[in-house]
Amino acid sequence: MVRNEADIIESFVRYNLKFLDEIIIVLHSPLDDTPRIVAQLKAEGLPLVIEHNNELGFNKSDWMNKVARDVLSARQADFLFLLDADEFIKSPSRAYLDEAISAIPVGATAALKWESYVPTPNDISTERNVIKRIQHRSAKEGSAVCKVTLCKRFADDISLTIADGNHAVLRGQGAVQRPVSHVAFRGISLAHFPVRSESQMVSKALIGVWSRWLENGSVDKSMKISNHWLHFYQELMNGGQLSSERLHDISLDYQCRQQINGIAPDLTLIHDPVSADFDLKYTSTKDSSSIATISRWVEMLIDQRSPRHGAMVSPPKARRAAG
Repeated sequence: MVRNEADIIESFVRYNLKFLDEIIIVLHSPLDDTPRIVAQLKAEGLPLVIEHNNELGFNKSDWMNKVARDVLSARQADFLFLLDADEFIKSPSRAYLDEAISAIPVGATAALKWESYVPTPNDISTERNVIKRIQHRSAKEGSAVCKVTLCKRFADDISLTIADGNHAVLRGQGAVQRPVSHVAFRGISLAHFPVRSESQMVSKALIGVWSRWLENGSVDKSMKISNHWLHFYQELMNGGQLSSERLHDISLDYQCRQQINGIAPDLTLIHDPVSADFDLKYTSTKDSSSIATISRWVEMLIDQRSPRHGAMVSPPKARRAAG
């Protein structure tokens, strides 16, 4: 599920297809060059399936659960990775990944641990490939955040659902849902690039929080928002400035690395570049304007208001492509 990811989507597709047979991308009301880039990658012949969600506010968990079951059943997938556009599978090879998958017990939910990559003031700002530009990561993660992967069993067991953010699989309904234990991949991780530029962070924080408030078609500021995004949103609203040093600090704090039990977190970085043996063809050399992206979102908000009642309405969902 992607929105405004024009700076990284081409790298995401070209890199991860080294390990995957196919990528299914759901475009959620993108306002930058993401649709153009994805369309050009598909026209190039890469194995992409493109779907659309044109709602302003939406429940990502519901969408991910629906798409996941469709992929595992209708498309007969054996294994499904739930990735965001800023996540890159770190494996020595496709063969190594296949062996790691085969080592997972039949029917088990598996998970990949994040390795958080951090921009530094010394990064080469003219390098447009994010995974070439940002080469340092945290030596020690502040918390063991994982992204789950699914096998065919998920499609057949209606008691299972993917939690918001794809960090866990839950069993049960409503208040009695409980996380299902997962198995860690052996020797495989996820390189995570959540903080990449000032423009990307500003538009993602503002549009992300506002969309969350509109999730059910009406304004609800009580909707739960991840602490790091809410904190950053409040910082921006209070006039925060984003220098390269500040982006560095935000990235270090992305997983809320606060002092735990009086022990200061380890913020040491190590140089561990992700291999990028491909060239970018469609990614712009310039950052998208956060002002333009936010303005387009506001225009879309205005256009989708009911002229008679002034209530938020969502356009019809695009017809899902046949598998």
